[in-house]
Amino acid sequence: MLSVKEVTALLDLLKQLDQSLESSSAAFQRTFLRADHFRVGSAICCLIEDGLLRPEQWAAALFILHDLYKSEPSGTHPFVPYLVEMLQTPPVELKLLERNLLAQLLVQVPGAAAPCAKQTPLELRAAWPADGDALPLPNFATLRASYAERDMQVPAMRRAGISPRLFDPQPLERPGEGYAAMLATGAAEGGAPAAAAAVGSSGA
Repeated sequence: MLSVKEVTALLDLLKQLDQSLESSSAAFQRTFLRADHFRVGSAICCLIEDGLLRPEQWAAALFILHDLYKSEPSGTHPFVPYLVEMLQTPPVELKLLERNLLAQLLVQVPGAAAPCAKQTPLELRAAWPADGDALPLPNFATLRASYAERDMQVPAMRRAGISPRLFDPQPLERPGEGYAAMLATGAAEGGAPAAAAAVGSSGA
């Protein structure tokens, strides 16, 4: 999905713990073309789910996912369903920092900057320690309803990430190749009479 160069650039962005979240997002958008934002954002989701990001890198990663399309309403923002799922049924146990960050991002009005945007991951860790106060959760029903109609337009298999195409593991044969191979096999095993018989049966 990403080249080695792209992965290196992305990880370099995410490890800047003393850089504000909005600065990390701005650096991301300078590094990657807009046409590549969805592809690289999808790669960030994979890195999080596969446990390939350190916990301290999650804050910038989650913020970037939301910030890339922050002007879009939740019904058209491509990563809102992932962020909602991450908060409601996380694949791994979330720390208070990630939980509060997601809760804050998901209640933002489209186009508005989140209060955490000017803070660094280190500052957020200090503001939201493990024994700190949890922010109120967003209305999941409202969020899900906003993109449910859009999702219904996508086939169920595609929503589940299953390709409708099946690939034949056998190489394609050009016209006549299969017939030529049959003749060659017949000639090798039964000699000329066998090959002639094959030709005769095919002509019949």
